[in-house]
Amino acid sequence: MNGRKNGLPFGSVLVLVLAGWASAVRADPCETGVVTSLEDAASLTQCTTLDSVRLQGSGPLEPGAAAPAPSELRELRLPNLEALTGALQVAGDARISAVTLPRLAHVGGDLVLADLPALAAVELPALAQVGGTAGVRLARLPLLRAMQFGTPTVDGRSGSTSGGGAGGLQGSVAGFELDNTGVESVAGLDFETAGAVAVTGNAALADIKMPALRQVEAGGLRVALNRDAAIEASALETVAGPVALAQVGRVELPALQHVALLDVSESPALESLAAPSLRAVDGDLALRSVPRLASLAFPSLETLGGSLLVANASVLPGLVTSASNSTATPPTSSANSSASATAAGPAFPALAHVGGSVALNLSAAATDAAAAVAFPSLSELRGALLISAAASQFDCAQLQPLRATAVLGDFSCAADGSSGGGVGGGGGAADGADVGGGAATAGAGGGGNGSTAATTTSSTSHSRVAGSGGGRAGAGSPTGSTAMGLAAMAVIFASLL
Repeated sequence: MNGRKNGLPFGSVLVLVLAGWASAVRADPCETGVVTSLEDAASLTQCTTLDSVRLQGSGPLEPGAAAPAPSELRELRLPNLEALTGALQVAGDARISAVTLPRLAHVGGDLVLADLPALAAVELPALAQVGGTAGVRLARLPLLRAMQFGTPTVDGRSGSTSGGGAGGLQGSVAGFELDNTGVESVAGLDFETAGAVAVTGNAALADIKMPALRQVEAGGLRVALNRDAAIEASALETVAGPVALAQVGRVELPALQHVALLDVSESPALESLAAPSLRAVDGDLALRSVPRLASLAFPSLETLGGSLLVANASVLPGLVTSASNSTATPPTSSANSSASATAAGPAFPALAHVGGSVALNLSAAATDAAAAVAFPSLSELRGALLISAAASQFDCAQLQPLRATAVLGDFSCAADGSSGGGVGGGGGAADGADVGGGAATAGAGGGGNGSTAATTTSSTSHSRVAGSGGGRAGAGSPTGSTAMGLAAMAVIFASLL
């Protein structure tokens, strides 16, 4: 045999065959296709699977820079794409006005749409799964008005789509971020777990609904600087990180049982706050600048690892309650509704252990002459109990039992024009030092000269009074002892802000 076939050496034939095979592989860009430009996308419209889409422009427009002319606007369109093994990242391109991926159901990496000043439409009706280490990030999209994952059904939830994927984001995402967009509504957030959720700076967004969300990991839940948005997460049970809410109008967390930290602030439209199933907060619970809050209920909260801070709250029924309700029987079941808990008595009827302090700055908290703060189940407050109430009718004497049985740190209750406003407590401190023994006794409050040395000190056995040997904190305006208590309150406020 001479090694020839049809006049060509056999080796040459083999080379030609291999070259043709390689050329055929190169001719199918869908197998390993990476979209890095709109021109790439235009040549890959037939693909159902691609490696990734990575469009990176020159960055966001500089302030004052001219926007692209309408004739320059372009659309990223891949009508047949069903899966990306890698990421979908489109960022920093001032020309892109629309992203249309009607059949895309799976993104193996992150989904990022950011710094796209002309983007006005995003179509992802089939998208169900997003992987990656960051998850979904939508940031600085000023013209985008709506974000829909999946196709909405009659009840507003996402349903199945013609693209073959389940409607709405499903399963688990590493994170979800919606930041500084023009979005007025977002739907299809049907994932059950998330590493972090952040919805911030969306001035037109009125509500955030995450009906299937059960768990948020250490990244926490942050909602801030939206349009007094309503938050609905009816299935959320655990947040391993902080929950920070600002400029919110309504909060619904009926199933929440455990959270690392809860901070609600700068929310002038918020009228009610309830977490009927919440049992434990690892860190602080802070309510700041909530002037219209008219309903507050944490009927099942038993343990607070940090401090309870209430600042700049004008009306807080449930926290400041009448004497008849201040000794209400603690709930025996977490099934109590928020409404019944508020009507029955204190906002924290089951709270037994506080690892930090309780600092309440109530700007106009009470109008009833018998009004006082009530914690009927409190057995241990490891820090200080510091209260400043603007209402002259506020009754500091109601707190004396807590001072004797639960408070391990400083004690201060100051009400404008009320008696016993100083650190010495309700009406006057008992004569003599009581540092080594049991709890201090609240005296009847003679006129006295208002000893500034009558202060509460931290010790190993509840609250004790270091008296001046006969001085009593008299009626009238608080003096030096109150100033010390309020100074301590300021320190605690600063540490929690």
